[in-house]
Amino acid sequence: MIAHKFMGKDWERRQREILVAKQKEKIAELQKEIQTDFPLNKVNKKESIEQ
Repeated sequence: MIAHKFMGKDWERRQREILVAKQKEKIAELQKEIQTDFPLNKVNKKESIEQ
């Protein structure tokens, strides 16, 4: 992570927290999309049929 020394450790920590929060939000959106597109019950049924 590129950080300017003059902004200090608190600034770096806050920026890191903001980035982590954005990543968690994006991950949650992707998980929701995956669950909508590929519900577990459909996946499990397909596996049972194929076996």
